[in-house]
Amino acid sequence: MIKIEDCITIEEFISGSFNKYINNNGKVFGGRNTDSEICKKSACLVQHSYERSNMELMVVDIQGCEYMLCDPEIASKIIISDDPVDREYLFTTGNLSVQAQDNFIASHSCNMYCSLLGL
Repeated sequence: MIKIEDCITIEEFISGSFNKYINNNGKVFGGRNTDSEICKKSACLVQHSYERSNMELMVVDIQGCEYMLCDPEIASKIIISDDPVDREYLFTTGNLSVQAQDNFIASHSCNMYCSLLGL
């Protein structure tokens, strides 16, 4: 039987300049990246995931080196499963739920990539 303490997670090394585009709280990360093409595409991905899921979840915490992105989070409308026997956090404790969704919606302005997808 495998025990949790016997497990490890290994991530591939990504070379280059690491950038955060969308935080896990749903806010576009400030600084020089805000107007970059990848930041605009990241915001479009967040909106697309939200609309395609019928406003139930969105992919946030978009970060990485250029287009090598890693370690996203899911912000779901429901944060704890409603199973009475096995109540657990959905998508880890990094799920900032409706707070992240509301933050993103309040700050997001559609861009050309959103228009291309008909968002």
